[in-house]
Amino acid sequence: MSLLELTPSLQTNLSPSKVPVWSTNITSTTTSSLEAILLDEGNLVLRELSGNSSTSLWESFDHPAHTWIPGMKMRLDKRTKVSQRLISWKNVEDPAPGLFSLELDPNGSNSYFILWNGSQSHRQQCEVYDYCGAFGRCSEQTQKSCDCLQGFQRKSEHDWSLQDYSGGCERKTQLQCQNNSAANGKSDKFLTNSNMALPENPQSVAVRSVDECETTCLNNCSCTAYAYEDSQCSIWSGNLLGVQQGASDGKTLYIKLAASEFSSPKKGGDVLSLLDPRLEGNADVEELSRICKVAGWCIQDDDTHRPTMGQVVQILEGILDVSRSPIPRTLQVFVDNPEQIIFFTESSSSQSSQSRTNTSTQAKSNTSSTNS
Repeated sequence: MSLLELTPSLQTNLSPSKVPVWSTNITSTTTSSLEAILLDEGNLVLRELSGNSSTSLWESFDHPAHTWIPGMKMRLDKRTKVSQRLISWKNVEDPAPGLFSLELDPNGSNSYFILWNGSQSHRQQCEVYDYCGAFGRCSEQTQKSCDCLQGFQRKSEHDWSLQDYSGGCERKTQLQCQNNSAANGKSDKFLTNSNMALPENPQSVAVRSVDECETTCLNNCSCTAYAYEDSQCSIWSGNLLGVQQGASDGKTLYIKLAASEFSSPKKGGDVLSLLDPRLEGNADVEELSRICKVAGWCIQDDDTHRPTMGQVVQILEGILDVSRSPIPRTLQVFVDNPEQIIFFTESSSSQSSQSRTNTSTQAKSNTSSTNS
């Protein structure tokens, strides 16, 4: 419980300890009466009363928090180049200062800047350094900007539910090279991720081929990913930061995962369950997986991220590798609202057709009776 106490500094105290948690931070030696009034436009004003007049000592509109209210004005001190700021909350429940802020251009133009961490200006969330945390993947094409790379899971479900992604993701399964109890286990593998903006802080390695680049990373337990572009090998150690899916100049990133993260072709599992039951499970699991991945890329919201027909043919023939696509916004709506999904089946079609036939027959019968 908190108590708003009207003092020369107008402060909020926690009861019953009366520990101050907020104050206007103004000092006044006046002996005149004070009043705090919330104006119709939402401005909280602390005033000093003197006879029939009053003097404003402090106004909330002069000290914006995280919300822009109609009638509020952003100000810039041209002498000090200091601007008022709107500052985001840390997350949807914690009002502590967050990473994003909005302010006027300190150079005096009428432009507004959206800043990250009080310094860099960004047009999109995915441009923010480490926005989705370690091993997080950012995408501007999906309803939710952040998710975890395949083979990783959210480090804190609670933080992610509050839209605080800074904690990032962690491995679902330890690498074989990190697990002493799995000394005789299967060797770690690499998952192909296409159309990616490569992570921050790469390390260049002198190699002669993509196979040598892969071997270099595989033999280094601290290496978590590699890329081979234009005959140049880059590897990353430790956490992967700044990974972005669907970049305009996207590259291919190979991420090291435990062998158990790759499904066995003999099992098939969920992929085979997508088959028409009349096929009785007779399908090549690897081919079926490629078809599903191609389908995911072909229905992306942004047509620039959809493969060309030539690429589709090469992927289906196994010439090109392809990673799992982000969930398009249109499908994400169904994921978030599963109770709204109504599937169309052959049986429902037959029932609907039969219902229309019965209705038509009944209508004709009624018309015939009316005419007679």
